[in-house]
Amino acid sequence: MTEARLLRRAQAGDRGALDRLLRQELRAVRQAAWRVLGADSELDDVTQKALIEAVRSLQTFRGDCRFRTWLTRIAIRVAWTHLRARSKIIPLTPAIEEAQHSDRGHARTEAHSELCRLQRCLNQLPPEQRVVFTLRDLEGYTTGEIARLLEIPEGTVSTRLRTARLRIREHLSAPVALPQPRQPAALQRLESNAGRHA
Repeated sequence: MTEARLLRRAQAGDRGALDRLLRQELRAVRQAAWRVLGADSELDDVTQKALIEAVRSLQTFRGDCRFRTWLTRIAIRVAWTHLRARSKIIPLTPAIEEAQHSDRGHARTEAHSELCRLQRCLNQLPPEQRVVFTLRDLEGYTTGEIARLLEIPEGTVSTRLRTARLRIREHLSAPVALPQPRQPAALQRLESNAGRHA
């Protein structure tokens, strides 16, 4: 059955058609919410809220865009509302966050180190700057699309993006202070004794 037919049946009250549509697009909805929230323990709850909002608004879908596009817009708006309500900084990229704490025996490459620095910088941005930077520079949304998704003026999007880029550039260009390797206690005692007897 085509998506268009499923949509018509779902809008006519066919619960089976609606369930099939939502199952097909569940992953896309979750990914859209993740773009805003990152590694958030409430990601599944926000995804569920987005699906509920989509069901409530299903009659307003007119087919002027793909159903998936319509759903992901809802998911991004719901996730953004959730983030603003909590005003909490959340790690953006779970893969990088996991890699920072994992011990797989692989040497960190320079590229991975830069990703870790970018991750830390993104985590320090205010949520409103981070989400704009993520959607524009990492996800490829246009300024106009972001303005519509977040329901803010395009000028506000541009200002937040410019500020976020500046802060990220400053953070990434700052020198990294590496910790000095710590000497074993036995070696410290030897050096101390040698200095005492000199």
